[in-house]
Amino acid sequence: MPEFKVPEFKGLEPDQLVRWIDGPKYFGLRKSQLDDNIRKGLIPAPFAIVEGGRAKAWTGRQILEHHARRQDAARKQQEEMTTT
Repeated sequence: MPEFKVPEFKGLEPDQLVRWIDGPKYFGLRKSQLDDNIRKGLIPAPFAIVEGGRAKAWTGRQILEHHARRQDAARKQQEEMTTT
C-alpha cells in the first residue's frame, strides 16, 4: 500500500500568512475552482487581513491542516478499497 505524506511546502510556517492570491499554489486549484471549493466548504475560507479591507489570507496552519485531512481521507478510502 502506498504511504501518504502531508505535503511539505518549503518554508511554510504554521503562523505565516498566505494571501488569497497565492492560494492556487498551495491548494493546486485555479482561482475560480478555489472560490467554488471555499463556497462548498471543502477548503477553509480565508479571513480578512485588515478589518474592512479586501485582502484575505490563510494561516500556514490552516493550509497544513487542510492537507493533512485530505491525506487522511485518501488513506481511509484506499484502505476501504483494499479490504473490499
